Amino acid sequence: MAESLGFFIDRLATPIGELIVIADSQGRLRTIDWTDHEARMKQLLDRHYGKGRYTLTPRRDPGGLTSAMRRYFRGEIGVLKDHRFFVFAFEHVPYKRALQFTKVIVRRS
Repeated sequence: MAESLGFFIDRLATPIGELIVIADSQGRLRTIDWTDHEARMKQLLDRHYGKGRYTLTPRRDPGGLTSAMRRYFRGEIGVLKDHRFFVFAFEHVPYKRALQFTKVIVRRS
């Protein structure tokens, strides 16, 4: 049986809703979504990593990602390209889908 992946989860209140940030042990972003889509987000995590093959442990500001998103919502748009948002776990996701992620964040804000 494969070893379980340990991820860290944090939440950020923003002007447009609560954001969920999930990072791995190296501080790389694994997923990000709004709390009103939390059930869908967990389904996608299950599909990608396997149901029961990962854990979500609460941790404040994993990898500095929550702070980066806070700065983004304060107007520092460039923080997304300066941080480790795309270094990680789009490793199995086509580039086009990674760009769609960016559009969703920008459109929502």
